[in-house]
Amino acid sequence: MDSQVTELLVEFTTRLTEWNEEVDDPERFFAVVHANADAEAAELQSAFDREGFGRAGEVLITCVDETGQSDLLGKVAGESLDELVPEFKQLDEAARSAGDASEEVAGSSGEAELWQQAVDQFGPQWVNWDGTEETWAQYRDWFYQVTNAVNPDLYAVAYQHLDPLNADDPATRIAKLKEFGFDVSGIQATAPEAAAAPPDEAELWQQAVDQFGPQWVNWDGTEETWGQYRDWFYQVTNTVNPDLYAIAYQHLDPLNADDPATRIAKLKEFGFDVSGTESATGLLDEEKVAELHQEVSTIVEEALPDGAAQYVTRERIDALVSEFPEAANLDPDQLRAVIKDAWELANA
Repeated sequence: MDSQVTELLVEFTTRLTEWNEEVDDPERFFAVVHANADAEAAELQSAFDREGFGRAGEVLITCVDETGQSDLLGKVAGESLDELVPEFKQLDEAARSAGDASEEVAGSSGEAELWQQAVDQFGPQWVNWDGTEETWAQYRDWFYQVTNAVNPDLYAVAYQHLDPLNADDPATRIAKLKEFGFDVSGIQATAPEAAAAPPDEAELWQQAVDQFGPQWVNWDGTEETWGQYRDWFYQVTNTVNPDLYAIAYQHLDPLNADDPATRIAKLKEFGFDVSGTESATGLLDEEKVAELHQEVSTIVEEALPDGAAQYVTRERIDALVSEFPEAANLDPDQLRAVIKDAWELANA
């Protein structure tokens, strides 16, 4: 509801109480306003008179005139009866129940007594608040308005208690209002629950592996495509949860320094599906390994300096090839260079 309309209703109900006037049929009363929103004051008063609301109509017109806002009745008419009538009834009841008490508290009650009066009188009417940040200001300002209508001192103590709550999150705010004595039972079903303990790093990493590890099945294991799959993994984990991305980065970033075979082995150990990388890792079938063994003698003779071959036995080279079958992915020239470098390093 428009805040200016709420302020008008607060003043209107307060004046009705002061004038000892009642609106016995609020729906019919505001229907007159809806039907005559653009009428001049005299014409509107005549409409109220015809419907039997002469005195109450006069009070409303006086309140509007005192605001100096010529379009205020139009704003009232712009509100639905389903909103206007309950709001009016609520404010009217509050104004009447406060009528006698206002004289007693003015200038005599201490702050604690004033605050208790505000809570007792208007706290129950928070029952329909939904507890959200979006509607907090509406209820807070209404509370200020109705306490001020009863007694400015009541408003002062209301402001003193509620203003600090602006900085609180909804859950904390609700808890404090409940402690004050406000009826916030209407939001118990929707009030934010205590946050669950965040998952630890191991749980986050397992989530990342379970959710996105299977999709590495099409990776070919090469250095050329590593960056593509790594960055994709970063992107999808960050989309799900920045914390998931952080743990993904923590595990995958060190793999940038590894050779493809080591990287694949680590990913497999993590739980990634890297079954599509067999051709890149050198995990060869027995036939291909056997072919490599047959070439070893010739390659050794060609790769090593004269006289050096006597220090490198066939068995040692075979053992090396068996331990590192990925060498079979090298072409003959590359393999010769590797064996030569290894021999020179061993005999340096």
